[in-house]
Amino acid sequence: MSFLPPIYALAASSPFSNMSQNSNPAKDSWDILSKALGKIVEELIGRGFSILESEVSRYKSIEEELSRLRSTTDRIDSLLKDAERRHIQDDSVKDWLCKLKSVSFDFDDLLDSYQTALNVYNHNKNLSSSNGEGPSRKRKWSSLEIPFKLISVPEWGPLQRRRFGLEIEKIKKRLDDIAKERKDLSMRDSDGSRREMPRESTRVSRPGASHDRNQIVGRKTEVNKIAEILTADSGVVGSNTVPVVAIHGVAGIGKTTLARLVFEDDRVKANFHLRLWVSLTDSCDVTNITKEILEKMTNQSCNDDSLDRLQSRLREHLNSLNERNKFLLVIDNVWAEGFRFWEDLRVPLISGGEGIKVLITTRNEGVYSMMSPLLHLTKLTGLEKQECRDLLQSLAFRNGVQGQPGELVNICKEIADKCHGSPLVVKTLGAFLRGQSDHEEWRYILYEMGTLKKDQNNTLASLLTSYNHLPYHIKQCFAYCSIFPNGYLFQKNQVIRYWMAEGLIVPDGRRRLELVGKNYFDKLIGKSFFEKVNVNGREGFRIPNMMHGMARIISGYEFVDLDYNDHPAHKIEPGRFRYASLLHRDGQSFKFENAFNFGNLRTLILCSELRAPLEKVPPELFPNLTHLRVLDFSNSKLMDLPIIAKDQLIHLRYLGVSNTSIKKLPDSVCQLYNLQTIELGGCTELIELPERISKLVNLHHLDFHINWDKITNKNSFPMPYGISKLTSLQTLSRFNVTLKSSGSCNISELKDLNGIRGELCISNLENVIDEQDAKDANLVGKEFIDKLMLRWSDDCMKKPKKLAKSRDIAESLRPNGKLKCLWIVNYPDPVLPRWLGEPTFTSLETVRISNLFFVPSLRRLPRLKHLYIEKMSVRIMYTFAGFPTLETLMITNMAELEKLFQKQDIPSLHKLEVSNCPNLKEMVIHQNLCRDKIKIWKCPNMQFQNCVCVPHDYTEEEEDL
Repeated sequence: MSFLPPIYALAASSPFSNMSQNSNPAKDSWDILSKALGKIVEELIGRGFSILESEVSRYKSIEEELSRLRSTTDRIDSLLKDAERRHIQDDSVKDWLCKLKSVSFDFDDLLDSYQTALNVYNHNKNLSSSNGEGPSRKRKWSSLEIPFKLISVPEWGPLQRRRFGLEIEKIKKRLDDIAKERKDLSMRDSDGSRREMPRESTRVSRPGASHDRNQIVGRKTEVNKIAEILTADSGVVGSNTVPVVAIHGVAGIGKTTLARLVFEDDRVKANFHLRLWVSLTDSCDVTNITKEILEKMTNQSCNDDSLDRLQSRLREHLNSLNERNKFLLVIDNVWAEGFRFWEDLRVPLISGGEGIKVLITTRNEGVYSMMSPLLHLTKLTGLEKQECRDLLQSLAFRNGVQGQPGELVNICKEIADKCHGSPLVVKTLGAFLRGQSDHEEWRYILYEMGTLKKDQNNTLASLLTSYNHLPYHIKQCFAYCSIFPNGYLFQKNQVIRYWMAEGLIVPDGRRRLELVGKNYFDKLIGKSFFEKVNVNGREGFRIPNMMHGMARIISGYEFVDLDYNDHPAHKIEPGRFRYASLLHRDGQSFKFENAFNFGNLRTLILCSELRAPLEKVPPELFPNLTHLRVLDFSNSKLMDLPIIAKDQLIHLRYLGVSNTSIKKLPDSVCQLYNLQTIELGGCTELIELPERISKLVNLHHLDFHINWDKITNKNSFPMPYGISKLTSLQTLSRFNVTLKSSGSCNISELKDLNGIRGELCISNLENVIDEQDAKDANLVGKEFIDKLMLRWSDDCMKKPKKLAKSRDIAESLRPNGKLKCLWIVNYPDPVLPRWLGEPTFTSLETVRISNLFFVPSLRRLPRLKHLYIEKMSVRIMYTFAGFPTLETLMITNMAELEKLFQKQDIPSLHKLEVSNCPNLKEMVIHQNLCRDKIKIWKCPNMQFQNCVCVPHDYTEEEEDL
């Protein structure tokens, strides 16, 4: 406190110079100090209380001012929502609204700072009370003790209170200035049409498929023409040519859909032995594209970033193809007009010989003009009027047109006629109108379509109609996603946690914010604002091209791309910008210095398709960006983070460093009281978590998932003590057990963490010595965990003292009956726990067991679909019957296995996979399992002719292993 230094200064003054040399220094010091300062202390106590009264008064004044400002900002929010319902055309009014929103952002930051300080103070006070140090502990004050903690206010000095007061005055001044403008710029009914938003349905929209052939109309002529040209002899002579077919058209006109129809056409499939599809994003990077082509051709990942080496490898692979093998490469969304792009990409493709052809889609005429020879160009135009009507009716009316009110059918036709032939617009409006029976709603959509400006961007304007009919909070969430580059793949949980961190999810009773955010996300999928995609086997979501352009327009001067020095944002007021992204482009360095101009940023994310070469973050970043709520450097080569000073990043809710080379986080992360999410997934070099992580009481997600197949003893670092205090946790990907005597985290700390959900991997179970500790972990009470791994160390068999009670420990780790997937790895006892196989596990579909001496009978699991067995020490293995629901059986990594018998029928089995069994020589299988359902690989001694089928009535004395 600010009162203490004067007392210490007086205590160090002259009375000590008169001490006797023969006296007891400690006792004399105390006596002299008591006599010399007794009256002074009494006076100081009196003055102290007087000052405290003044400080408390100021504190209350701040609280009152903040309360009044809260009411003001609530009205601002209402005004901004109202503005969203209008089509404001006046630029000066738009600018006025931007200023208003900027003030709202700044007050939100100020209020968050205040609330954080208050919460931290109360949290620390509660900790002191629980330790017997708080006000509840009665004590007698001596003449030297000043009761500073008698009043429950944050321990701020005058400077801190003055700072809050000054910030409040600044905001009030800005509001006064904005209010003066309102007389001249007030929004009137003439500013735009106004209406009440439709009541939001409580039904959750179901995500639709990205390409549903049943919802594609027209384009038959174009498909036939392109397929005919691709499958015919090109007539091009020359060893240095790559024939190209191009599809050109404006955004949203259906170029990708047409290319997909051609790609999946039966004639094209029959003609080309190899077909590859590559989708480009904003970054037309030759290195990335070459790498993607190579990975798809070889079915192997590639970590090489050298274009020369990638081209050489691709050339070698193409040369190895049989001359009769024909190769079709589809490149979707090419926008690079430069000659160099096509030349660099074309060089290795030449090795494909005369059998190679390339199909591209593009919006830019300059793209295909650089490509030679161009076999054919399809200039795609809009759908015909009747095609638009048919498509919209199929989307809007679930059960067809028949039986629908005639008025709605007629309105539907009129709306379709105003979609300018754009399939994307039709699809978006159809998703909105689906299930909508309110005639007034249909008529209003038709009215809005009729008021759109007749400009060159009719498609975008039409899409805005669908956007305008979203609820306000979902509009905000969609506009926020403009931070992603065009075509960028993102994950559902990632975006929902961003929204949470930014406060964009409106609380809905007692429902978890994550669940409310999932509802928002599903609605945006259902209305085609997001689409689900699969890129190189990686599933995720992205914003369709036209929707992305609309999001960037909507976000206006709130989003800034830090990669461009000449961005318009650099020329206007930088304080308005709140969200920014860094897009890594090959050969370019990161421009962190651009971010320093935008001190009010709330989100800063790194977007990279490949692992970005970012190893360090400049230490000056955090002092310059103190308002951040979301900070994500995932998918980079980041090795560490700078130390975070006490007053920096106090607003931070989301910290993402997944898929990086980071080994540990600075312990200063633990002072970020508001932190909700720490993303460490894929950080295989991580060796520890911060020691004081238990201080992060608001943490919801501690995600350090790695692929379960890649978990080793190296990944099983000790967990810090105190995890049990993080009672808000919903995600805890892994839990590494340590000995109870080590002072680190024992398994019993899981006891009260019953909110965790999704997956949980518990490693180093040989360190659980006491059966009671295993019971205290209370796995049976964790009903939201659907995927569980129980893992003993790879070398646990070498520690017999720790294994004596393995079976009892495993029995005590019984999970909840709602579990869907269970892995038991390196279990050292030959008998699995009794609960495994009980019919009470009605949701358990996947079981994987390893390092066992024999396989237990799991016949009683009523829904078991997938069974994985590995690392068993047996020479002969009999599989078993009685699994009515089993669909997949995988046997792998059995070095001693020589014979495999699967002679009894498993009625639902449609896949038997055997791999990495180097000594396997013979298989006997039931005849009902067709050979095309069997996959054998990495078994060098197993010849397929040695796989014998036996009839269903074949019997032989055998036992289940």
